Amino acid sequence: MSHEDLQAYLAQHYPDTDNKLLAEELGITENRLRKLASRYGIKKSDGYKQELHKKLMQAKEEKYLDNLPGIEPNPYELNIIVGSLIGDGCLGFAPRSRQAFYREHFAPSQRDYRVWKAGQLERLGFKITRDNHLRSPSLPALTRLYHAFYLDNRKCLTTENIKLLTHPVGLACLFMDDGSLVINYSRKKDGFYIFPRLTFYTFAFTAEENDLLRRHLEKTFGLALRLKPFPYGHGYGLDSGRQDTIQKLISLIKPYARMIPSKAKRLDITQRLLAKDAELRRRFGEECRNTTIAFI
Repeated sequence: MSHEDLQAYLAQHYPDTDNKLLAEELGITENRLRKLASRYGIKKSDGYKQELHKKLMQAKEEKYLDNLPGIEPNPYELNIIVGSLIGDGCLGFAPRSRQAFYREHFAPSQRDYRVWKAGQLERLGFKITRDNHLRSPSLPALTRLYHAFYLDNRKCLTTENIKLLTHPVGLACLFMDDGSLVINYSRKKDGFYIFPRLTFYTFAFTAEENDLLRRHLEKTFGLALRLKPFPYGHGYGLDSGRQDTIQKLISLIKPYARMIPSKAKRLDITQRLLAKDAELRRRFGEECRNTTIAFI
């Protein structure tokens, strides 16, 4: 092939053809091909450069995903994460990362609880950091959860993501993150009635989202709760004073809470009711002679 023919051939094919294929057709090396194209002032087309960049990015993405831990949470682990997401946990993206990670800040008094969580999720790489955070590596499974739970960067509850909360351990994490059992009392004509009240401080969610949660907790775990106004967040949470609901909750979450000293003592309702009775008797004396205590 003459120099003129070669130049014309390269001018026609080099801008949009892969160098390896074109070099093989001409029977020369890729390095020789590039030198010839440079000599004749022939360059790759903008369309070819854009397509090449796209392929390189796809290859980079595939390599990145191949190097991620191939770990999927089992149902138990997933429920810990989901219950915690409805509670104090959140998902986000580290700089330049395409996969989400889990994080959760806690006070020093909550450390034993978060150490327990990290232990339950150790297989997924969850760890406690020096600055009191529970944190995970970036994982594709967490990216899927991010898209399930976040809309316009706001954590929300939907008819679909709420279905992921199916195991009592998830309920336990939700309660230990955002729930409380408070011992209340009311005056009777001749004494006092002492009783516990269950509350979920889920006012980060709207009234509609809280109602989704309320109906799901009743259907899945048999808990009868009511929507309650709060002067915080979106203005609503859930609560119940029903003894059967409180007893049901305790029976469901006690196997997990008893592993955590700071949480286990909060579920000892009998001792807390008796302590409240003793407190009222000290405060009111004879007025407490006909005190009635729930559960006892």
